[in-house]
Amino acid sequence: MHKRSSWATLQGCFAVLMACCGLAPLGHLTTLANVMPYLASYMHKYTDVNVDYSLAIWLSCCLHAIQGIATPTTAVLISRVGYRPLLLFSWMVHSAGILLTPLTLKVGFAAVISTYAIMVGWGVGASYGLLLALAASWFPKRRGLVVGICACGFGAGAIILTPLQTAIINPQNLAVNNVTQMFEDETMLQRVPKCLYIVGGIMASLQLLGCIFVRPRPEEEESQIVEVTEDLTDNSAEISQNKTALKGKAPASDLSPREVLQKVDVYLFWTIMCLSLIPLTLITATIKVVGQRSIPDDKYLSFVSTLGAVFNTLARVGWGPVGDKFSYKVPLCCLNLFYGLILITLPFIPPIPVTGKYLYALWVSLIYFSVAGNFVLLPFGISRAFGHKHFAANYGIVFSAFTPGSIIGALIVYFVKLEQYITEIFVSCGAICLFSFVFALYLADTNAPRGKYLISPCRQLLYCAQMPKAIRRSNKLCV
Repeated sequence: MHKRSSWATLQGCFAVLMACCGLAPLGHLTTLANVMPYLASYMHKYTDVNVDYSLAIWLSCCLHAIQGIATPTTAVLISRVGYRPLLLFSWMVHSAGILLTPLTLKVGFAAVISTYAIMVGWGVGASYGLLLALAASWFPKRRGLVVGICACGFGAGAIILTPLQTAIINPQNLAVNNVTQMFEDETMLQRVPKCLYIVGGIMASLQLLGCIFVRPRPEEEESQIVEVTEDLTDNSAEISQNKTALKGKAPASDLSPREVLQKVDVYLFWTIMCLSLIPLTLITATIKVVGQRSIPDDKYLSFVSTLGAVFNTLARVGWGPVGDKFSYKVPLCCLNLFYGLILITLPFIPPIPVTGKYLYALWVSLIYFSVAGNFVLLPFGISRAFGHKHFAANYGIVFSAFTPGSIIGALIVYFVKLEQYITEIFVSCGAICLFSFVFALYLADTNAPRGKYLISPCRQLLYCAQMPKAIRRSNKLCV
């Protein structure tokens, strides 16, 4: 019996390792901020002189919007098709999207969007949650730990790929043109397609390895995998649930999607998610552009992007205990207030003499720290507010905000020239985060600390004073 248990544990560890192999290439998604100046400069030089950094916004928009469609679609198809065909299909789409981009760069704007945004976005959205679910099925009592390890595997992809991209494309550390903010050295730009082939080949190999060898625990039925596929979209939601159970807190009543749609809080969560996607769409595409205006050191900017990826990875695990301690409302309010202030001040940081270069690295790290917090606390809050039984469906309702949030972010810069209005754009994004803070004040968090924090009486005052009586009664906020 002991040998059988040890063998099962060994198999489980191997499955987790293979899941990390499959997830690491998906971390390529977060390298967009680093690689985008190279792609835009290449197209500006060889394909279309009118191409500018607005391309980055549309790439980021489509990447996030397609994920919002692919994730629930995969959850529906898994019971009919099975997990292996879905994983292999997502691998083919994701890999083809990257490997075809060197060709579409020579075609035009729309062609790049179709490969580097739509195809890559579908590959990420269709496989991320599924790989997490398969790995976690091996250790049901340590699911939070497993998902945390896998999330670090996802982040490791960005940590490795960001400096690799810069090392291949710009080993001489050439700077952009001060006027156009574009790279113009032809020798350097000719390495852009080569980089995509090298990075794409490495990622395709790793992801294929993971997709072939990862599998669920033998006694796990397909239906059980379906149940946890979207359940594990964000690692810290599960981590926090496990810890809360150990603390003996009573779980929230399990509400079905039909019941959830009658609650005010689901629309507040949806609005906060939508608002958080608008800055994210801009950040993932333009944060390097902010730095290169005043910091003519491409290798340093690549290092800053890598540092941001490290913070994003570690913060996804670190925000879980914060939710356990303070629940979701207090951290969400504080986070979005802090996030807004950081975004508003970022454009003014790099020009500061002497220290601006180093403060920029700190600001970028704090931004990614905040991004991770939103994507931990929102699913955790949904699970805590509406129960865990129907978490996949309920989170899917809120996750649908990805699509309009991304589109709004793209439309913001559609009518302006990004390079000329970068300061105004980031100030606007900071203001949007402050609106998220206001909406978070209205959330009904029965587990939030009371008496010690101003936020609790503020919630009662603001929410109860302004919400109609019938709505307040349905949310059981006021007596």
